[in-house]
Amino acid sequence: MKTKFILLTVMLSYYSLAFSQSDFGLSGGLNLSNCVVYDEDPYETKALSGAMLGLAIKSHINKNLYIRTEILFSQKGVKLNENQDDFKYIGYERINYFAIPVLGELKPCGEKSPISIFAGPYIEIGIGGKYDIEETINNYTDNYNGKVEFAKEINSSNINSFEDGSTVVKRFDMGIDFGIGINMKKLSFNFIYEFGAANIEPKNTFYSGEAKRFNRNARISFTYYFEKKANN
Repeated sequence: MKTKFILLTVMLSYYSLAFSQSDFGLSGGLNLSNCVVYDEDPYETKALSGAMLGLAIKSHINKNLYIRTEILFSQKGVKLNENQDDFKYIGYERINYFAIPVLGELKPCGEKSPISIFAGPYIEIGIGGKYDIEETINNYTDNYNGKVEFAKEINSSNINSFEDGSTVVKRFDMGIDFGIGINMKKLSFNFIYEFGAANIEPKNTFYSGEAKRFNRNARISFTYYFEKKANN
């Protein structure tokens, strides 16, 4: 299923670049990311802000329909907030991604429509990250900070990663984007929600249960189109 999803995204990107009339631009903005956790004892999370920046290519199909491909550096993650009587666990975990969303863009009123509607898949690859966590148990406080590592499972080779200064997540994520845009000549303001469909929690070979974690992200951004290629 994952392979088919990636192939579909690559094919859509190819066709987006192949159309004879395209707009090229620069995208930038803010992520407000969180996650959904499924576990026997799920931990509490809050939204974490992060940056996103990259390139956008909008290919014309007709006056109402476009394919918009972006190549982005995107920061996601969570704030951790577990506060019980004898246990407190606060901090953040930030994951940096190389992301490629491929969105269908509908302009209901034609090329000069003030509103756009977006929907389509995305894939992303983790390229780094860090965390900073304060843990208090029975009034004893310890601080942990370090880098994020990527692995499909937690086993004897990385079970002590937390103590060694890292946390472990899966590298690949994919999902669906949908949202709206407000168009002002060459500038577009975009409000897009990202619904992660891939479990980024590694399999824990020392844990009998099966924890799952899915990215969620609200992306508020702008895109400025600075070049337009005319039809041949």
